[in-house]
Amino acid sequence: MTSSKDKQLMGTEPSGAIQAAHACAASRSAIKTFWNANQGDRTALSLALDDCLDVDSSLFGDTKLNAAIEHISQCSACLEWRKSELEPERYEWIRMSQAYCCTEMFHAVQGADAGLAIRFGLAGPESLPCWWVEPSKTVIRHCPWCGSSLTQMHPDLTAATRSA
Repeated sequence: MTSSKDKQLMGTEPSGAIQAAHACAASRSAIKTFWNANQGDRTALSLALDDCLDVDSSLFGDTKLNAAIEHISQCSACLEWRKSELEPERYEWIRMSQAYCCTEMFHAVQGADAGLAIRFGLAGPESLPCWWVEPSKTVIRHCPWCGSSLTQMHPDLTAATRSA
């Protein structure tokens, strides 16, 4: 049975919801302040929010920021905020990369600085779907990095690369 105190902490009672909203707002404000002040080096904060770095008193030297990191890394509402407002480009990049067999293939197709450029298109009068290596247009059937078959394509990938 859930106690009244548990309901407050989970935000299922009106006063709990207000407390949760306040904790989210305070945490987001602290993160946004640090984010804007450290535009050159946001990597450590991003890794801490991803729970890849242990947040202790020595990491950022700010207990308010450390508490905000802990809150945001565990709060589903704050994760949505992070995806839409704090790092939208990063999360869009992650979403797009999931359509590919491996990160190397993703960078070869989408990355401007890829060492090996791979493209998708429709070839011949039959408009057969195929992958090729630029600039030679050598057709490939398997990923050069992981060996996955390129015959099964993600629908988003097909649509995105047809226009390329």
